[in-house]
Amino acid sequence: MASPWLLPGSAHPQAHLTWDEVADRLRVSPSRVTAWRYRGLPGTTGIDGFALANWVAAHALDEAPALARRWRMFLAHFRPFVNGNDTSRRIRVRRHHALVIEPPGPVTWSLPRCAEAPGQVVMEDHLEGLTPAGAHHRGVASSVVRGVAVLDRAPLRLPQPDLVPLVEAVVADFTYGYRHHLPGEVLGERQDGTCLDLALAVGSRLSELGRPWRLVSGVIARSALANPHFWLEVEIPGGGWAPVDPSLPALARTFASLAGDDWRAWARAFTGGRDPGVVILCRGEAPVPVPGGATVGSTIGEAVTGGHNAWLCLDWVCGDCSWSF
Repeated sequence: MASPWLLPGSAHPQAHLTWDEVADRLRVSPSRVTAWRYRGLPGTTGIDGFALANWVAAHALDEAPALARRWRMFLAHFRPFVNGNDTSRRIRVRRHHALVIEPPGPVTWSLPRCAEAPGQVVMEDHLEGLTPAGAHHRGVASSVVRGVAVLDRAPLRLPQPDLVPLVEAVVADFTYGYRHHLPGEVLGERQDGTCLDLALAVGSRLSELGRPWRLVSGVIARSALANPHFWLEVEIPGGGWAPVDPSLPALARTFASLAGDDWRAWARAFTGGRDPGVVILCRGEAPVPVPGGATVGSTIGEAVTGGHNAWLCLDWVCGDCSWSF
């Protein structure tokens, strides 16, 4: 029986980089890359892009100004919220999704619209040639989906001081970094990984306390930093839901030299708070009925072609699935 998963193979949008490509991507000299290899940068003929970013961030960030600048920009995007001086925003969203393989048959796309919620009102929502529940296109090498929306976003502050120690404890023991999520893997049992892994780690602790919670998926609303993002909402006693985003304090802790303040201030701000510069796509588990079962992409989007789940042929971190604001 054929595998239900369609893999991108040599067309993988996160293919291994050669050492020359590493130097070019990080804007450093080839000799600098050679020195890193002697110091433990993993790989023989090349390296996975995620492993590269993780190693340099942990061991040589001061020698990679371009990467340091990107992380400094990321933290600066959220600093106004941490400092309490952020403002409401109107965001125009454009998105572009492409499949990176030659589909063996008609492609069925499933993409969420931007969630409608207080503080995020969809004023215009137009998808070119696609309905949000899925549409069919004849298989071509670059099946493309485009979407546009205009959103009003406001900061949200519902402080949850009783949950701050829990968030701090999980963040303090967690190693933050990029990784590839594989089909069928068990999630929520890791002490390292991405925003999704960290959100689920906090969710596991909340479940132990009997606190209801739900996963939230979205995108950071800045063109230069537009990444899919996951966080939580926790049910508040008496009704309602409060956002909890442990990834931002984790990143402030990981990049303490760039953050410039105590990461615990970030934990207090984002335990019950939400920056206006994120776009919400989905609240709660929303699996799409696809071959092989739902993936972590089910709250962000799925592609099915020829009876196979082609989710792994979409680059949800950078590149082929792009957003501009």
